[in-house]
This record gives sequence, C-alpha cells and structure tokens, in this order.
Amino acid sequence: GELGLLAADVPEKYDGLGNLSRLVKVFQQATGIKVTLSYGEVPQFFNEKLEKIIYRLVQEGLTNSFRHGKATEVLVSLHLHHNQGIELIIKDNGCGTTVPTGGFGLTGINERVVEVNGEVKIYSKPGQGFTLQIWLPLPEESDKDGALKNNHS
Repeated sequence: GELGLLAADVPEKYDGLGNLSRLVKVFQQATGIKVTLSYGEVPQFFNEKLEKIIYRLVQEGLTNSFRHGKATEVLVSLHLHHNQGIELIIKDNGCGTTVPTGGFGLTGINERVVEVNGEVKIYSKPGQGFTLQIWLPLPEESDKDGALKNNHS
C-alpha cells in the first residue's frame, strides 16, 4: 500500500530532524493531506535517541490522523524548552473523537513516550479534530551514572 513508507523504519541515512521533512513530503504525496511542519528553534541534531523517537511519533501520529481522523490538514510542531525537553504537538482537523482509546494507534505512542519518562496528553472532541501533545524530557548528561538522576536539591 501507499502507506508502506510511513511504517518503514527510521531511514538508513541518519539525518536528525531532517528526516521529518522527508517523512512529511512522502505522507503528503501519499495521502493528499496538507502537513505543516515547524520546528523553529529546535536544532536538527540534539539527541539521537530522542530524534528517532520523535520520527516514530510523528509517523504514528500522521498515520493516525489519516486512518481515523479523515483529516485534511495536520500541524506538527516542535518546541525546545530551556534545554529541558521537547514538546511535540500533532494537531489535525479531522473528525475528532469523544474519548481516544488505545485502539487509536496510540498504544505505540504511549509506550515510546513512557520509555523516556515523557508524557502524552490528548485533546479531542467530535467535530473538533485531534491534538496530541507530547513532552519528551532531554536526557541529562549526568544520567550515565544514575547517581544524580533524582537529586533535586
């Protein structure tokens, strides 16, 4: 199917967030859905692990908007917050839903986010589109030894 590419693995050629614009182009061509991608101040390379997770999340979010939302437009935006983390918002103008359940292709999204101690918020009402708000904390440099991880003093 035309969406084969959307399920494809993270591209061989590692390109940080540069891979996102390629993903978006392919998605637009395959589905006719207009996608606006903005990652203003976020550097293309900031953390390889997170960049790959973001790629996956956008992939799953777009697929979700296409399959369930019947959306015609999707906005994907990334914001870097004080070097603490990245906020990823995937917002579509699709048909929306009352209470999104795991069946909405979101199980994978939840699992990926929880794995890096992030959180997922979902906003949706019938007729009002679907918004996925994801927070991904940047791994702290001091995490390597685990000693400083929970030290908030």
